[in-house]
Amino acid sequence: MKKNILIFMAVTVICSCTENTPEELSYLVFDQELLVNHVEEDIKTDTAYIKGDQLYVKVIYSGCDATNATLISAENFKESYPVQLDMKIKLGDPGLCEKIIHDEFTFELTAIKERYLKQYQEKSGTILLDIKNWNSLVEYIF
Repeated sequence: MKKNILIFMAVTVICSCTENTPEELSYLVFDQELLVNHVEEDIKTDTAYIKGDQLYVKVIYSGCDATNATLISAENFKESYPVQLDMKIKLGDPGLCEKIIHDEFTFELTAIKERYLKQYQEKSGTILLDIKNWNSLVEYIF
């Protein structure tokens, strides 16, 4: 009986995952050093698209469940036409589970838009987001 309870408790702890609300758990930071030096997690980007001023990213990773996600952005735009911006996703601690997680995070892009409009003295613009581990550039038009 004691052995069965311990096994049940271990399974509960190992597989206990919660549903996250993307809006509560997603952050954007401008940090060139973190962008360059952050050790990659094993994250596969499944989908990335923009709706309005929000970036929606569906990712696949192993673990229990990430507590949050951070979109790390370069501090400067790469000069091209349209300009590009390097980015990568950093997950909060997903735990030690060996479960495959499909998760979606939403990132507010208004700070990027404001930075662009101020820097280029424009009223509108286009930025190509180059998200690490995603197979194409994501076009942000505002």
